[in-house]
Amino acid sequence: DLRLSNDAFLEKLSEMAKCATTTGVVSVSFKRYNEGYNCFPSKKEQTVNIANNKCLIRAVCKKAKASTIVNAKDVASFNTRISAVLRGSITYLER
Repeated sequence: DLRLSNDAFLEKLSEMAKCATTTGVVSVSFKRYNEGYNCFPSKKEQTVNIANNKCLIRAVCKKAKASTIVNAKDVASFNTRISAVLRGSITYLER
């Protein structure tokens, strides 16, 4: 897994999308990320500071993998940037 900065991740995602136009699929997944903490705390440990939450975003195309970590406050703006990259690379949709 290759951990990139946010801008480098978007560039890599754009490359993956261009590569996948002829053959292949790009899978993008979003997951909550708590560095150094148990991702699935027990019911006793339900006090989680929401301000420290982060989002782990992964992209996979064939054998190429990339990931980045986005702060909770930046997730909405980063999501619109990802949408713009993916919409720009879509040339044909199957129904």
